[in-house]
Amino acid sequence: MALFVAGAAFFWILFFSSLIIEVKRREVVVALVLSLPFALAAISTEAFIWYGLGPLAALIWLIYLAKRTYGSLLKGILFVLSTLWLHVLMLVAVDVLTGGVLTRAYDLGLNPLQRWNIPIITLADAVALLVAAEVVKGLFRLWPSKPRAGSQTLRTTIKE
Repeated sequence: MALFVAGAAFFWILFFSSLIIEVKRREVVVALVLSLPFALAAISTEAFIWYGLGPLAALIWLIYLAKRTYGSLLKGILFVLSTLWLHVLMLVAVDVLTGGVLTRAYDLGLNPLQRWNIPIITLADAVALLVAAEVVKGLFRLWPSKPRAGSQTLRTTIKE
């Protein structure tokens, strides 16, 4: 079961990373390293702390990627957190509209022996995350950005 959770964490981190930047070998290696604590946490009771620290490390990695993409730490934090919150709100809306199908699937958990709930959870999660990221990217395009040094803006063109 721990390897299943680690695999799910690996693919989720890799998928979220691909929504921010073009994934290369480095991102795959980092996603693998960030998902390993979920597999190692099942070895002993003392290692359960990795279930809490693993998502925190993944969050820091995603904020770092978004910071590199959008140019500032504030925009990186806003991108990751707003994408996650919009993702959760979309999942809640889908759950309400379907009469609680996602709630029943999540109640069963990510048990590989249950066959119907895992595709529902992964499909809903992936689609909601993709749509949320695209919406937040669209909102970020509307964010006014200050011109970079050396770039020509309309004002400098008019003054000349």
